[in-house]
Amino acid sequence: MTTFDFKVSVIVPVYQAEKYLDRALQSLISLVEVGEIILIEDGSSDRSLRLCEEWELRDPKIRLFKHLNNENKGAGPSRNLGIEKATCDFISFLDADDYYLPNRFEKSKELFVDGTIDGVYEVNGSMAVNEKGLRMVTKKKSAKTAVNEVSFKPLPKVPSKKIFQNFLYHQMPYWHTNSITLRRSSLDKFNLRFENLRLHQDTLLWIKCAYYLKLIPGNVDQPVAIRTYHGANRISKRNFESGSVLEKHLFEWARNESISLRQKQKIVKRYSYYYPGRKHKDSNNLLKYSELIRIRASLFARMLRKSKFKNPHGMILGTNQENYIDPIYSAITSRCQDLSFDMLLPFEANSAPGEKPYRQIQRETLRKSIGPIFLQFFRKYFWLYSFFQLLEANTPRQFIGSVRYWFRLASRKAVYHDHDTFHFHFINWKNSLDVFFIPEDKEIILSFWGSDLMRNFGVVNLLVVQYALERASVITLQSQEMREILLSKFGRYLNSKTKVMKFILTKKIFTEIDNVGEIAASEYLISVGHNANPFNNHLEIVKCLKKLPDSIKEKIKLVFVFGYGIGEKDNWIEYKSQLVEMLDRYQFKYLFYNDYLNEKEIARLRKESGIFVHLPASDALSAAITECFYAGNLVITGSWLPYGPFRQAGLKYEQIIDFKDLPRTLERAVTNFQLLKTDLQKNHDKVTSHFLSEDVDRNWIALYSKYCQ
Repeated sequence: MTTFDFKVSVIVPVYQAEKYLDRALQSLISLVEVGEIILIEDGSSDRSLRLCEEWELRDPKIRLFKHLNNENKGAGPSRNLGIEKATCDFISFLDADDYYLPNRFEKSKELFVDGTIDGVYEVNGSMAVNEKGLRMVTKKKSAKTAVNEVSFKPLPKVPSKKIFQNFLYHQMPYWHTNSITLRRSSLDKFNLRFENLRLHQDTLLWIKCAYYLKLIPGNVDQPVAIRTYHGANRISKRNFESGSVLEKHLFEWARNESISLRQKQKIVKRYSYYYPGRKHKDSNNLLKYSELIRIRASLFARMLRKSKFKNPHGMILGTNQENYIDPIYSAITSRCQDLSFDMLLPFEANSAPGEKPYRQIQRETLRKSIGPIFLQFFRKYFWLYSFFQLLEANTPRQFIGSVRYWFRLASRKAVYHDHDTFHFHFINWKNSLDVFFIPEDKEIILSFWGSDLMRNFGVVNLLVVQYALERASVITLQSQEMREILLSKFGRYLNSKTKVMKFILTKKIFTEIDNVGEIAASEYLISVGHNANPFNNHLEIVKCLKKLPDSIKEKIKLVFVFGYGIGEKDNWIEYKSQLVEMLDRYQFKYLFYNDYLNEKEIARLRKESGIFVHLPASDALSAAITECFYAGNLVITGSWLPYGPFRQAGLKYEQIIDFKDLPRTLERAVTNFQLLKTDLQKNHDKVTSHFLSEDVDRNWIALYSKYCQ
């Protein structure tokens, strides 16, 4: 028995269906699972529109829609319009000349109790009718099962993960549009819609659904709907030309998806069959066959290559900032012991001491090879990269250094063949340049941190990051706002690859915060920014705080954590000198932490500080601000920052629109801090449930289980 309210929006495109529409709608009205019937009148020239209007007046569940100017757009756009108008949680389709059987939703409503299921496919029967819509008795019995002149063929029960591959290799028949039920939120999540094709638009959608969604069989032994064959059916017009259109759209879709190399090869091979020049005109002949050759060569190279590792093996690239990276791979390796990782350190980077969930590799220790360097002169991306570096370089030395960096990566190309998955952190052009040397058959994961997405610009950065995004299997971001920024900056075609994933935080710091307990202080410690980077706007904050009343200045001490986030040493010394000079001029009490703080020192600082002023130029979801929430600090931050997850978690904090609002907000906070403490203490449990839960760990483990097989 079902334990939830199962209601379906049934979408019925109507075109020249006056003979059959009454029967179709009668079959729908009798079903209790049907929450609404959406009729899309597709510019019929017979009495179909009038019949639709009569049915809409007769039954409140029926809603009628038409295309603009009553145009005829075809079944695909009509069904898409129906999806947009649907209000129920589940969607199914019915052609106007077909009808449902009484058992249509009996099985599917039981299966959809499992919230992880995106769709249920079932068996559709077929029946021949004459011009008057009456059943015809056929003389020849087909190989299909026939019951009362209704023929059908049972569908195989195939695991969800294998349906896509079975479709590609023609090992499984496609289900009919009448006999599948889908969760509407799943269609919206992956933007799955029918293509604007006269034929095969449903077949193309089912292939995509098999790739993106979890689909399971329902009633596969008995039909749940009946399709009628008659002279007006457009199905009879399918031919070589229509097949070539389907395969071309499938090929264009697959080029931008992270499907396996072998499956991509099969799609290209299918497209090749429909490509003889005498039958099908296409200007991309050379492009298509060059892609076929490249994919087959990559597959052959992978078969010849023997990995040094028996188990799936990943490589970590980009930044080596431990407080973000270590928790992720500690969680993954603790649950998935068959996975192992190497971290490829940047050139001239120091290896951090201590036990790590990965092996650290110095680039300088890798074997060099002259062959890959020579081949770079034949790559178009090398010349594009060099040209744009030449335009952006301030000095010849800077340009030579950039080109030399490309060759240094190319000379150590062999290391990439020994790994299965490559995870890039902090995506800018320099961290992502390795992607040009990774074999095509490898899986690539890109993880944006925040400032890499919001602060990095330039033609070189666009060239390299755009290429990395196109090669990536999946792109992780910390919030929906970051996803919107990425899609606006690099293109919305990347939407299907993106996945919102919170970072796993170092739980040891939060445990230490709990161990510290309450600290009585004679003055309010106010932490300003989370590191020494000028993007934290320390100077602007202090300049605004000079307007505080003297009575408030006497109560507070400003704290600056300058132990990390340091750029070039000379610039940092000059920046700190300017800040100290300003603090002295405005007569503030202040304290600098110039050394790197361990977990206990950070925990004590969070408990000692009552207020955290965090107004960077850009940010995602830093660990520092989450620690302050957990410790009961009042966080004052900017409304321009993408902190949707904090708002969704219900965390209590103050936002300002402009820096000029800071003095008044801080004065009010210091004056009423004791009254605010009760609400601030609730942040502790909210951080625990939203940012420290096991669900965050499980999401990363599930990601690697999918892409590191």
